Amino acid sequence: MRSGNANWFSWIQITKNAGLSAEPRLRQILVDGMIAERPKVMDRLAYLTMGGGGYDSFLYPLAGFADMEEPASVETDVMVHFIAEEQDPSGTWIGLGSRPPLQESSVTRTMLAIYALKHYGWPARQAEFDERIARARTWLLNARAATTVDEADRLMGLWLAGASESDLTKVSQVVLGRQREDGGWAQTPYLDSDAFGTAAALYSLRKTGFLKVSDPAYRRGAQYLLNTQFPDGSWYVRSRVVKLQPYFQSAFPFDHDQWISNTSTAYAVMALAPVAGGR
Repeated sequence: MRSGNANWFSWIQITKNAGLSAEPRLRQILVDGMIAERPKVMDRLAYLTMGGGGYDSFLYPLAGFADMEEPASVETDVMVHFIAEEQDPSGTWIGLGSRPPLQESSVTRTMLAIYALKHYGWPARQAEFDERIARARTWLLNARAATTVDEADRLMGLWLAGASESDLTKVSQVVLGRQREDGGWAQTPYLDSDAFGTAAALYSLRKTGFLKVSDPAYRRGAQYLLNTQFPDGSWYVRSRVVKLQPYFQSAFPFDHDQWISNTSTAYAVMALAPVAGGR
């Protein structure tokens, strides 16, 4: 399953939490997709052997499963064991390549790995996982964030890892300070605002408690998203990835930019759903 599609798992839970109805059939399709991946996962990860995409390919689905409150299973046990064993001694998780923005940053990988260990860690290894999360927290405190998404994910990772309120406040102010005059956030200082950067900032700030949907900054960000939505309901975001794979249509709009636009659309819904639900 592609990393971007996993955001739809979170979309289902977010809409539920916002008091909006989600489509049960979509949830089942996504769960079935994970089940279809099980043979490949069990064959390689049990022997600590990575396939294509490395652990990036299941960090996102695990986060989606956690958001949907899916119970632990043998499959999640094997994934979490692999994630734990791949942690760098410094405390972070290092990727094999860079495919921005989903597979661009060790900050993002570390945040997602913390999420996986917290939600699907084995009770018998709790002390070990707590130590790994503490090491990840120390790494995140000293990490240099190159992008807005880095900074938003750094805030989320520190919050998940139990960082102090003062440390969280410092990072949240950096994220807030990157909001543009149009109400949005850009992925990097060299780009215009877009749905991905905006939704990443809004979601992180709200989830960690530093913005409420009624706050002016959140309302401005939500309005930016509403202003940039296409008539068909999607959001367009230009891809920053070097084109390494043969291109094919996935039935989402925007041709060569459809994968990141798909993810950005899901992320935008996650940011807007609490506004729609008044939460």
